[in-house]
Amino acid sequence: MELGTEITPYYIVASAFMMFVHLVLAYGVYHEAEQVKKRKQKLWFLGSFFWFLLTLSVGIFAAAAFWLMHCSNLKDTPLKSR
Repeated sequence: MELGTEITPYYIVASAFMMFVHLVLAYGVYHEAEQVKKRKQKLWFLGSFFWFLLTLSVGIFAAAAFWLMHCSNLKDTPLKSR
């Protein structure tokens, strides 16, 4: 066997853990996106299902982008003119 071609139990456990983390993040983003829609606020760029899919595939970066656009105080900060 070549080096690195063997699937170890650690790899399987780590992969299962990462899938679980992505599913939890994606569900959390989907749930929050639905709450944003119920509050009659605007979802930026995508609908709730597409935010779910994006978070499922990208992970923490998509969840962070969603949070910055919809939940943080940065979304309400007006730009100052110079």
